[in-house]
Amino acid sequence: MKQRFFKAILFSIILVVNCYAQPHWQKIKTPTDFNLLKVFYLDSLHCWVAGDSGVILFSGDQGINWDLQNSGVSNYINDLFFLNESLGWAVAFELEGFNIRSKIISTTNGGQSWQVDNYKDLDIILTTIFFHDSSNGWVAGEPFELSSTKDGGRNWNPANIDTGSFAFFNINKIKFSTPQYGFAVGGIVDAAGVVWRTDNYGQLWKAYGIAPDKFDDFLFLDSINALTLSADLERLYPIGVLKFNIERNFWDYSELTLYGNVTSLARRKENEIWGTLRCDTNFVVSFDTANSWQFFPTGDSLCINAIFFADSLRGIAVGEGGNIFRYIPDSPVSAENNEPPIPEKFSLKQNFPNPFNPSTIISWESPVSGLQTITIYDILGNEVAIIVNEYKSAGAYNVEFTIDNLKLGSGIYFYQLRVKDFVETKKMILIK
Repeated sequence: MKQRFFKAILFSIILVVNCYAQPHWQKIKTPTDFNLLKVFYLDSLHCWVAGDSGVILFSGDQGINWDLQNSGVSNYINDLFFLNESLGWAVAFELEGFNIRSKIISTTNGGQSWQVDNYKDLDIILTTIFFHDSSNGWVAGEPFELSSTKDGGRNWNPANIDTGSFAFFNINKIKFSTPQYGFAVGGIVDAAGVVWRTDNYGQLWKAYGIAPDKFDDFLFLDSINALTLSADLERLYPIGVLKFNIERNFWDYSELTLYGNVTSLARRKENEIWGTLRCDTNFVVSFDTANSWQFFPTGDSLCINAIFFADSLRGIAVGEGGNIFRYIPDSPVSAENNEPPIPEKFSLKQNFPNPFNPSTIISWESPVSGLQTITIYDILGNEVAIIVNEYKSAGAYNVEFTIDNLKLGSGIYFYQLRVKDFVETKKMILIK
């Protein structure tokens, strides 16, 4: 009897293990052997990666198959950014005699062809690029460089910097959560980890030296709070964790008991954040919105340089030798996945009821994860209220808007959805 009972228990354990796969990373060999350094996931279908020798790869099938694109440059591509499935930019550099000439390459057809333009100054290595829309963008690099464009990159103008002890260190990454709030990170190895902030649309930037080592990447927790981890090549200092409030100029810095060179950060779910450690055999992961961190095995001995998630089910990490690692979630492999389907496109629904008094429901769908904002405006375009302003995974959502305590009169109002570069506005009517 005891032997039969033991066999039954063993069978149950085997059944559970077979039915539920643990999260892991599947290695995919691509058409190149060059090291891959950067990854940009636009949505669940469109993903680009870039690396050494001007390599750019594109996948339109959730990272399963990859096609080479001709970038027109032959050195490292340091960063790439796409506004939509057609319009994108990247930065690289070449040697011109004894000088360095940075290149800004751009595409209007999803990377089928790229245009190469010289940057305005010599001996600058551009490391990062970001665009609000097709006209307005930013680049930054080393030695200190921070400039903006208002004409799609034809002309670049230096930023206005509030000078200080750390103002002119190297910049490694720049992004904006909204047109008003921008953040950048950088520094110099074994000297200082520096961050830059603007809360006035980039009219003035202020720099702050915070950590004993540089920052390579960061992400926005919401529109005004940024998160970054320090990167120490020699592992002399433990990993530093910085949470920075751009609006209040308040920061919280602490050090972990873990060591590593954090090169890239990405958010899989609202409370789950992953970081790459380059040539370690682990990722660094937080499952509680950066309150605590732990190592997660990469499952491979290759150096992994960057990571990006399109949503909770789809992620890409890139590494040396032209290898890509595709995230395989911890969902049942022999049972139906009960997670709701991810929308194929953005959609802002008509509010209901409409007309309304005193409340109405606003619904929307987003095919990508990220900061999602719902703003209410009056007929003159004045902001009435921001009713949603937080990171959300790709999916369908709704929120109730009520006029309690707003002192609004009868009339026409507008509600606007903003997710990354997508913006849509609809009209609603209040009747009292």
